[in-house]
Amino acid sequence: MNGYFTDRVRKVLLLARVEATRLSHQYVDTEHILLALIREGGGVAAAVLTNLNADFEEIQHEIEETVKKVKAATRRALTCRTPLAQRSCWSSQ
Repeated sequence: MNGYFTDRVRKVLLLARVEATRLSHQYVDTEHILLALIREGGGVAAAVLTNLNADFEEIQHEIEETVKKVKAATRRALTCRTPLAQRSCWSSQ
């Protein structure tokens, strides 16, 4: 399957896997690919973001903050399964 991808695509996918691991994810999703494209820095995506005056550090920060919020909400949802536990969980916010 690697024969279907250019060297740059393989590099971005590898970087996306590194980002997923850094964020403690067992999968590669769009946020990891975006972070990888920014880290790779030499492709069309990075050029477009640069032309739009995007702040790469701010993008990375926003993605990391969103991931933290989603993790917390997911953990809370999985922990708070009974009605009593749900009342306790949601009142602690």
